[in-house]
Amino acid sequence: MPRNLHGQSVETYDFNLVVKNVSDRAFTLTRMERTIYGAGGGAPGRSTEQGRWELKPGAEQKFSLYSYEYCSDSQGCLYRGHNQPLWQILFTGSDELSRPIESRFDIMLPPRPPLKPAELAPSRRP
Repeated sequence: MPRNLHGQSVETYDFNLVVKNVSDRAFTLTRMERTIYGAGGGAPGRSTEQGRWELKPGAEQKFSLYSYEYCSDSQGCLYRGHNQPLWQILFTGSDELSRPIESRFDIMLPPRPPLKPAELAPSRRP
């Protein structure tokens, strides 16, 4: 999905993370820390979001997430769009008895399909 981020048009890799409370007690998540690694190296992206996401037993919370590759190479980035991001996510919060809770997990998304090359042909005039 194309987006304009920091003044640059980028292709993002969007997905929805659904967190479901499968326990028999309510809990509240108050912090989500995200680290995103791209295949092939480069510095990981990190961000933190504070909130108050209350989940009763059986309830779900959806988080819309995305990643993108920033490219500053003057000739363009040939690898752009092919990397397979790895997300490491840490949720913290507390349960209904005010006991701290923590949930960590890794998400490896499937590889993005390669971008289709544009076919360029000389214009033909009748």
